[in-house]
Amino acid sequence: MESKSPKHEISLRMMIPSIITVLAFCSGLTSIRFALEGRWEGAVLSIFAAMILDGMDGRVARLLQATSRFGALLDSLSDLVCFGFAPAFLIYCFAVGKYIKFGWSGVMFYSTCMALRLARFNASLDEQKEQPAWLKSYFIGVPAPAGAMLLVTPVCLYLATDMMMFASFWLNVAVLWCVGLLLVSRIPTLCLKNIHISQNLISVYAIFFVLFVVVFYTHIWIGLASLNLLYLCSIPLTYIQSKYQASSST
Repeated sequence: MESKSPKHEISLRMMIPSIITVLAFCSGLTSIRFALEGRWEGAVLSIFAAMILDGMDGRVARLLQATSRFGALLDSLSDLVCFGFAPAFLIYCFAVGKYIKFGWSGVMFYSTCMALRLARFNASLDEQKEQPAWLKSYFIGVPAPAGAMLLVTPVCLYLATDMMMFASFWLNVAVLWCVGLLLVSRIPTLCLKNIHISQNLISVYAIFFVLFVVVFYTHIWIGLASLNLLYLCSIPLTYIQSKYQASSST
């Protein structure tokens, strides 16, 4: 008699996080399509949607107890497309493609830095137990979604103001190189999931959150640009705080 191979059934619960990751991947591809068509609004919003979905898939996986090696690998591939290739291609079409040699070198540099950043992050997952306790509260270097949003800040400012200076070749190619360096840097950066809000300040944070939602809804490009610039300003503050914690722990 022929032996039958065991059936490997996958429940819907295990598939849900991967479905969210695939939706993020498709959103990144859609951003590339919009960039090709010169539809800058759709291209930026697609990257933003991919960022939201990327933040959901891991949390949903942990909530449903559906984490897997397959899901982690799929997430990394999706991140490379959504936050590496898509925003770099958007900036190429938006501003830096007019000087192909210099513009394309910036695109390649940023995309390569994103690939290195994701590879380093995956490799560091096995080393987290050896890290000091204070370092676990930070990302090392700018995380992939934040890097993508920083990269498209000039596009957001252009859409908000119609000022051609934000579509300048030199500004955008400089942003490509600077954000690429931040991705592979060893600078500790903000990790929102480890921030704990005091109960005494919940009402204050709630008011600021509502105000931000109102501004974001009525002036989406100003809201996105402001969010990106606030994150950029947080980097030196976070670095100073991490140095203080490092010296206190020794």
